[in-house]
Amino acid sequence: MNRVFTLLFFAVFLCMFTAGYSAEMDDNSIKSGKDNNAVSSAAKEYKGEKRKPVITKLGSILVQGKQDYLLFSEVACPVDVITTQSIESESTGYSMELLKKAPGIYYGHWNQGAVTGTATLRGFDFDHDSPIKLIIDGVPHNRAGGPMDAHLLFPMEIERMELVKGTSDVRYGLNNLSGTLSLFTHQGGNRTKVRLLYGSYNTIDAGTLVSMEAKGFAQTYFVGYQQSDGYRDHSSYKKGAASGKWFYTTRDGRLKTGLILRVFGMDGDSPGYLNAEDAEKNPTESYSYNQTDGSRQVNHNASFHMQYSLSDSLFFSFAGYARRFDRTRWARFDETWGQSERMRDESDYGGIANLVYEEHFSGFLLNSVKLSCGADYELQDNAYMRYNTVDRVRQSLHSGWEYTSHNEGGFFQADATVMKIVRILAGTRADRFNGEFTSKKTENRTDMVDFGIIWQPKIGAIITPITGYSLYANWGRTFQLPSENERFAQTSKGGDITGDISYSRNDGWEIGTRISPAAKITMRFTYWQMVRSNELKPNIDGTYDAVGKTERKGWEAALNITPVGWLNLWGSYAGQQAEYTEPGPTYQSIKGNDIPIIPDYNAKYGIDIELPFSFTLSMWGEMQGEYYADADNSVTVDAFHLMNGALRYKIDNRMMFNLNVHNIFDERYIAFAWDTFKYGKTDAYSPGNGRNISFFVTVTLL
Repeated sequence: MNRVFTLLFFAVFLCMFTAGYSAEMDDNSIKSGKDNNAVSSAAKEYKGEKRKPVITKLGSILVQGKQDYLLFSEVACPVDVITTQSIESESTGYSMELLKKAPGIYYGHWNQGAVTGTATLRGFDFDHDSPIKLIIDGVPHNRAGGPMDAHLLFPMEIERMELVKGTSDVRYGLNNLSGTLSLFTHQGGNRTKVRLLYGSYNTIDAGTLVSMEAKGFAQTYFVGYQQSDGYRDHSSYKKGAASGKWFYTTRDGRLKTGLILRVFGMDGDSPGYLNAEDAEKNPTESYSYNQTDGSRQVNHNASFHMQYSLSDSLFFSFAGYARRFDRTRWARFDETWGQSERMRDESDYGGIANLVYEEHFSGFLLNSVKLSCGADYELQDNAYMRYNTVDRVRQSLHSGWEYTSHNEGGFFQADATVMKIVRILAGTRADRFNGEFTSKKTENRTDMVDFGIIWQPKIGAIITPITGYSLYANWGRTFQLPSENERFAQTSKGGDITGDISYSRNDGWEIGTRISPAAKITMRFTYWQMVRSNELKPNIDGTYDAVGKTERKGWEAALNITPVGWLNLWGSYAGQQAEYTEPGPTYQSIKGNDIPIIPDYNAKYGIDIELPFSFTLSMWGEMQGEYYADADNSVTVDAFHLMNGALRYKIDNRMMFNLNVHNIFDERYIAFAWDTFKYGKTDAYSPGNGRNISFFVTVTLL
């Protein structure tokens, strides 16, 4: 563990055990669905009134169309919010697993040490695709190639998660292919929260969250540690994280500034992938040739934040950041392949500035106008090295590179409410890229391909003719760049690419409705389509194949019913289809085939019952449809249906006991699979965890 990691842990513990304070705890830190981020009163109120959110509760999931506008632009599309209540009742190894209850989300569990898995949606696979922009406390957290990196956040530190779906979000460009996921961590208040967990596979999880706030100055500290032997052989890991947040808000509430520091470290074994027969008969097995596979990861993050109310109608925000990601992975995918060491050293620096003007009117025709604009810059300084190894001992250089990338972007959006029932949003975003790349294999040096200015227009509307009944529709364009080396017209081993290289354009639209005929019933339905050009299909050796034009479409429905105050029923179903429509002359054999590793449906349903004597019982099911593991559609991965349960006992908002059981019936299923047919190899399967039980207690000191 490096010096920074050790010093920050020591500082957090020192603060926890020596700081003296007394104040009342903000109840919002415990109640369901309440936001606890310290935001200035001027940011919440303007022109003497508050904007009321449209909220639909789906069990412990909230679907709402309005966020804190200093951090978010409003969008005419579904927004799923996972609240504090849901997060604090879960026992997950990784933060991304908290999304499993969200409508339309499906999760692929790779289970390879620090390479754990990912969540995705709307016809994108959970292997290499990166269709979601990840934002943590207002700062981007996608890695160089696009994958989300949320390892550094333990679930206990997260206050809420907000997922904006579709192509209509104008705020972000790169990696915002089909949605934006924003994680907000706890800030402010006066409390100390301690959580201790023990569970199956000798899992131990301990965390402490300390918040102090007085005279406008708020301090928040978190430290967490987790270790587990893992479900499969050779899948043990240990990880730790620490963070500090310091924010100051002026007495008039107009200015808020702050600093956030984070550090994370992880060391884990990798059990490798099994063939189909072994995955079914002995899912906990790890092959002998995988016994030296594993990974290590370290993160260091720093960010500065400012929000300023220039007037009652004009608001400015800025965030500057520096991030460092360092990971080494040893992996062997088949007995006939050698082991490889893959090193990533990524540094990311940038800034995001937003300006919002909002005015309300008392007239009949025009009720409000909101104008939003923003500019951002990101510099990536990245290195990737891959070595051929034997039991982690380097033999030769396979490939490698170093490159810098500059991304300048900006957006403008107009938002108007007319006749109190129609809201229209229209805007556009533009991004520009440049940089240079050097192959460590051949010393070939090239500039980035000139993609020009990438324009992304958006438009949307919401109509609410009657309170509780809304229709919405939107259209938007998003994009994704080619793979890291191909952006610079080089192969993974440093050769030149002579053909045309272009970015992938994704045009999508959707139409939907939100219905709440009574306070106890809420429904949502969405139909969507996306057409993507110049799509790239990734291969295990780091190369990509151009598969031309693709099409994705699907629908999503969600329902929540609360017939009485102590009973809540919720559920969602999402169906999707993704296919190669015009793959080009090289891949005509897969024309019309399904894109692999995309389940044809996913569904979730649950019941929450408040029992006497402060007990709460929750049961929920998770269903995922079958999918093809290969582009030829010759290998099918079966569907699965899991049941989960939780029993909670709460004492005066100060102590909570949880007993959670995942996969109650101990079903055997495949959590992720991919096919290496291109290389004449066998299929690769990652079995899902069997029944696992955890017990944890959370104590809150006021």
